[in-house]
Amino acid sequence: MGLTPRQKGEERDRRIVELVAQLGYVRPAHVARLICDGHLVVARRRLLQLTRAGILARCETGRNEAFVYHAPGRRPAGAAVQHALVAADVYAALAGTQQPGRAELVAWHAEYEASDAYRADALLLVRLGSQAAAVFLEIDLGTERPAAVARKVQALAAYRASGAYREATWWRAGLHVAMLVVAPMTRAEHLRPVLSAAAAREGLVAGVANLAELQSRSWMVIEHLVTGTTQPAAATSTPSRPQVERAPGPPPGTASDRRCYTPAWQRSPEAPRAVGGIPEMGVNQANVSGGFVATVRGRCEGGAG
Repeated sequence: MGLTPRQKGEERDRRIVELVAQLGYVRPAHVARLICDGHLVVARRRLLQLTRAGILARCETGRNEAFVYHAPGRRPAGAAVQHALVAADVYAALAGTQQPGRAELVAWHAEYEASDAYRADALLLVRLGSQAAAVFLEIDLGTERPAAVARKVQALAAYRASGAYREATWWRAGLHVAMLVVAPMTRAEHLRPVLSAAAAREGLVAGVANLAELQSRSWMVIEHLVTGTTQPAAATSTPSRPQVERAPGPPPGTASDRRCYTPAWQRSPEAPRAVGGIPEMGVNQANVSGGFVATVRGRCEGGAG
């Protein structure tokens, strides 16, 4: 027996709230693409209702889309919001064009703090056929000098050299490790030689892509970065092949997984399961402060929204 219209609405609202919890900030366009079958009007209406119910909050961006939505209690800061929104664009591009068995976004760790010296805008765990990769995502909006990107490459290389990542719950032997910088088109061209030189010095696989190309050819960019094949015009990586670490599996969770979250609606009933050697993740309450998702589940089940 199928779900009733009311149950479908409650499930949709839960998925919306879990998406907000996962990404931090979302636009109605993200919700429309990933949850509301492309219906922007429906997405806006549901986000507004959830905001009026106190389940979500919103802030103005001063851009084309007047409002973005987030969990109550967050204090939006301009630069942080813009970085989160571009990261959400990347997430939507990848999650919305997955191909089971060929190109899959297994997990997404927003604002991933790898070490005291390095924090990525997100850590993507992806599967490309039989290969699996950990891609550290950097959003560059031109607010820093290009040398800042080189320092981030150095910091990630130091994190990799320390071996600390092997203690993270996401780590599995055989993962490719890479960095992807996403920037506006002109900025991407300026960053490309800087990133290439820094990555070559550190022996790290890294690439830069402009957002427009990533949105239209998302998995081609990721495939080229990880495997060195299917060269897209907007992405460049170092000539070296991705390093594949060989190490035993890690002990259970550590403090390095501070924002590790995959929504329940993206997991199979028998979760957690491993995809390409990467375990799918459950809710980390450090990511969902104040029991945010637990609260909304109760309210939705009680008829809110």
